[in-house]
Amino acid sequence: MTKKEAYEFLCNLAEGIANMFGNNCETVIQEFENGKICTVAIFNGHVSGRKVLSTQGILGGTLESDEIDYDKIMSGVYNQLVVHPSGKKIKSSSFPLKGEDYFYIFGVNYDITLLETMNLFINNFISFEGDLLTTLRQEKENSMDHILESCLQVMNGNVNKMKKEERMILIKLLMDCNFFQMQKSVPFLSEKLGVSKYTIYKYLNELGNSSLDI
Repeated sequence: MTKKEAYEFLCNLAEGIANMFGNNCETVIQEFENGKICTVAIFNGHVSGRKVLSTQGILGGTLESDEIDYDKIMSGVYNQLVVHPSGKKIKSSSFPLKGEDYFYIFGVNYDITLLETMNLFINNFISFEGDLLTTLRQEKENSMDHILESCLQVMNGNVNKMKKEERMILIKLLMDCNFFQMQKSVPFLSEKLGVSKYTIYKYLNELGNSSLDI
């Protein structure tokens, strides 16, 4: 494939993906030459604020040759989180295409800022303090204090010295004990751990979408 053919192919691909996934999807073609990376084509550039001939990377700075791990670039870098200087959160992937007289990098960058905000709103909206029937039938020996103390004994933990990983393990134990079916369990736990209710909901969300080996 000649340099012109490679460029035309990447431009068609970039334009098609940008049109398919909408205004939040930036596609960019960059060329590595003379120790620098330069943007030679871009669609939906408002996502990162870049234009053609820009030497800025998705992180906002100029990409110099001595700052880049070329082994990773040559194998591709996929599904990476980028926190842009503007505050946007972006999912980013890049794909190399190298020929005899060219080295192109094809990038796809999707602005997930609004999606993340919506996800937090939805998780908060559909969360419950507890199951009504379970709450009304709650027995004293199954109180929140009792369950929390039992889980802490299993961990030999001190709530004042816990790191995130330890809190996640504690919350997994509490989930197994149906702790979060109790009324006001989240505010209770957030006060005990000295963290916000938002943090507890975030932990619960992470545990709900992945497995934790305890």
